[in-house]
Amino acid sequence: MTRLSGMTGFARVAGEAEWGNWAWEAKSVNGRGLDVRLALPPGFEALERGIKAEASRLFSRGSLQMGLRIDLGGGGDDVAVNEALLVRLLKYVDTHSQTAISSDAVATLMTVKGVVETGGSSLRDLGGDEALVALLAAAGNECLAGLQAQRLAEGDALKTILLDLVGEMEGQWEAATSLAGTQPGLLKERLTRQLDELDGDKRVDPERLAAEIALGAAK
Repeated sequence: MTRLSGMTGFARVAGEAEWGNWAWEAKSVNGRGLDVRLALPPGFEALERGIKAEASRLFSRGSLQMGLRIDLGGGGDDVAVNEALLVRLLKYVDTHSQTAISSDAVATLMTVKGVVETGGSSLRDLGGDEALVALLAAAGNECLAGLQAQRLAEGDALKTILLDLVGEMEGQWEAATSLAGTQPGLLKERLTRQLDELDGDKRVDPERLAAEIALGAAK
């Protein structure tokens, strides 16, 4: 028998390394079908396919949001500049601007996410580490398994509630069935008592009385 699953839950898996720390977080809410949305740091796009495949294997419904956060440790004052990205941004500004690019404009572009990264390692450097990517992929699957456990626990709680309701309904049905079985006798007793009060001479045909009792019981 398939185990009942809920659709809400939360799970988190985290770890540390010499370059900093990382954490997967996943949450699920109700949804008609399965919708998986991932938020990954630059350089870790390769994780998306495997994580979505594992989510599809574990779940059939629900709106899932999952993200990987990587915090680079304070490995000194090293600054890594993604020069290729900065050049592309500068070319875009130059193409769409009527004036020369100012130092203030360059400073603004330097604040764009992914242009400047601080720490002993850059995110894109880490994304090229196959061993680290494999470790994070396994941790992502572990996070999804934790989310599944949360949803199954919710399903178990819902199952208990539903079984209690079904048991209560069965009890009410049995009580109603038992009460229905006593109705003809109670109806006959009531009609007989009323006839005794109205027909002291016993002029009512017993067969007619039986027919009236049957009609009343049918109603």
